[in-house]
Amino acid sequence: MKRVLFWIYLMLKKQLKNPFIVGLLIAIPLVTLIAKNIPALNKTDTMQVGLCLLDEDEMTVQAANALVSGDYSVDFYIADSREDLVNDIVSKKTECGYVFSENISEKIMEDDYNGCIECVINESNYVSSMTNEIVFSQLFKSFADDILVKFIKENKVFSLDAAKAVVNAKASYEKYLSSDQTFHLTFTTLDNDGQSTRQMTQTTGKFPLRAILYILIFAGGLFGVAWFLEDEAKGSYVTLSKRYKILARPVYAFIGAFLFWISSSIALLIAGSKISPKTVLLGIAYVFLVTAYAWILGMIFRRIENYIAITFVLIVACFIFCPVFINISLYIDAAKYISAILLPSWFI
Repeated sequence: MKRVLFWIYLMLKKQLKNPFIVGLLIAIPLVTLIAKNIPALNKTDTMQVGLCLLDEDEMTVQAANALVSGDYSVDFYIADSREDLVNDIVSKKTECGYVFSENISEKIMEDDYNGCIECVINESNYVSSMTNEIVFSQLFKSFADDILVKFIKENKVFSLDAAKAVVNAKASYEKYLSSDQTFHLTFTTLDNDGQSTRQMTQTTGKFPLRAILYILIFAGGLFGVAWFLEDEAKGSYVTLSKRYKILARPVYAFIGAFLFWISSSIALLIAGSKISPKTVLLGIAYVFLVTAYAWILGMIFRRIENYIAITFVLIVACFIFCPVFINISLYIDAAKYISAILLPSWFI
């Protein structure tokens, strides 16, 4: 056992003497550090969305104040008049705007929704498709309680004990309203059989550092086997026993994946991510899975030329079919079968 561990140590030392490997391992956290400390790379211009209130309707004021003080991907503000709002949009100071009509509370309670809110945009604006949902969400929070009470009082099902039903319904509504589930979008797409569903992956506007690092660890394991095949072709293992030759392939893969995992973990710490014990265990498990994946791939493609070719194909496929920058499987259904054979897609 000591001989095996010493042999693994020698192989690790050999990899660390490779200038290319050392350069990559240093570059990952170094580039992260540089990117974090360059203001231009961290600056994000928040888009402005205007709100115009034509009266002091309680429901309107409540919704507008919630939008202005809320934490969204856009900044809401209240314009003094519709004319000011339109000028801001025309001058491109504001992406889009919403004009709340008079007596919205009364109109909604009477099921008269036409013309309650006017969306003002400058030509075609994609932002409004997102902010429409946000604005309606806050308005919904303001009027849904009254609509619920009205429904219970007017529905014959609750006629025997309407007062108790109102109390219970309002309590349940308040509990739901205070949770983080009130405003969210859940998208599902039906498969071809029309029965099973697949939930869409949520993404944010942040740079997908963690996803890219998962792919780099994957690449490190794959190229570890490539270095083994190169050494084997040079005759480096001619004098070794068969047991050591069998063990060498996964050890090379493990060393490659492990070194890149250490470097990636440092990069995540520099970026401000928290590394919990669960994250560490998940990372170690991922390293072992990458090792097994690269080992099997190396057993299938034994020629160095073929192995390197398939390795490059897999790495490029990871950036295309894994949900790094975009989840392509939402648009091309067949892409989910390709991503299923790419190990990083299960962790991103």
